[in-house]
Amino acid sequence: MRYQALDALRGLSIAVMMLVNLPGSWQAVYPALLHANWHGFTVTDLVFPLFLFVIGSSLYFSLRQNQTIPKFHIALKIIKRGCLLFAIGLGLNSLWLLPPDSLEHLRIMGVMQRIGLVYICSALILLYLPKLHSTTYLVAVIFIILTCYYFLLAQYSATPFALETNLVQAIDLKILGQAHMYKMHGIAFEPEEGLLSSLPAIVSVLLRYLITQYLAHSQHALAAVKKLFLIGGILLLLGLLLDDWMPINKNLWSSSYVLYSAGWCGWLLAFFVYLLDVRKQSSLAFPLIVFGLNPLFIYILHWLLTLVYSKIPVANTNLYQSIYLWILQGDAPNQAASLLFAISQLFLLWGVCWLLYKRKIVIKL
Repeated sequence: MRYQALDALRGLSIAVMMLVNLPGSWQAVYPALLHANWHGFTVTDLVFPLFLFVIGSSLYFSLRQNQTIPKFHIALKIIKRGCLLFAIGLGLNSLWLLPPDSLEHLRIMGVMQRIGLVYICSALILLYLPKLHSTTYLVAVIFIILTCYYFLLAQYSATPFALETNLVQAIDLKILGQAHMYKMHGIAFEPEEGLLSSLPAIVSVLLRYLITQYLAHSQHALAAVKKLFLIGGILLLLGLLLDDWMPINKNLWSSSYVLYSAGWCGWLLAFFVYLLDVRKQSSLAFPLIVFGLNPLFIYILHWLLTLVYSKIPVANTNLYQSIYLWILQGDAPNQAASLLFAISQLFLLWGVCWLLYKRKIVIKL
């Protein structure tokens, strides 16, 4: 049943991501469904860390099952899979650029690209640790990465955590180039998907690995729930304490953000373990479990769905806006109509996941 708790948590990340990424209009979105403007934390800022739980938990089970295979062969598979994830993300970005000569403005980074890079680094760290399941080694690696990342950023400028004067942006500008970066508040900046900020994102995966490892070895569900709530509370407190030195910031993937978001992930996982293992209420989490079985596939599908909607012309606009305007004509307020559009797409994509679930199809790379 605890495997279902992990699936439910992954499903929750997918569901919230849909509500965030598919509004009827970006000019009419409830504040709770928007990312923090810069420093700070909203519910939406938990989506990507939850999505990384997919990697952390899957790494635990895959590395555990392949301990008899030579590490070199496993490493090659890891690199191949990570590169494939990166290539898929780059391909999705390119689909928005028509005609082809506009590839000179192709955005290089993105969610899938970040996942690909982080997957490779996290998996190789875990693979080549002296002891695969050593909590001590993992905690040491986590501490070193978060500490080094803080000092790298803190020493860069007089205002090292500001939008225009941080090391994350400077490195992305130097390597990627302004033409191949996302524009945030009119400035070239990769929100949550930069090159240097992938370093602390590795810690997000390692923390999920540790939590999954603990959960898999727990004998009693209620004791596991209590321990997860304690671990989550400690991580939340550490994140809040670090906020004075390095603000909680999703865009920079700050060390405080890593710990703070991991704390919420721990609490949410504890809730699902309690719901499914202790209370035996699996039916309540069933919709999320269905989503959680094919997370990467449904992410790609939602991206393609948005693209198709945007490219199909209808009257003087496109299909995406036409559906939103049709909902708006039902006298729903702008923000409510925007949310209803997102919910309608959520149900549509859930229906696809349900069909896969009924046929016991799990799509993996």
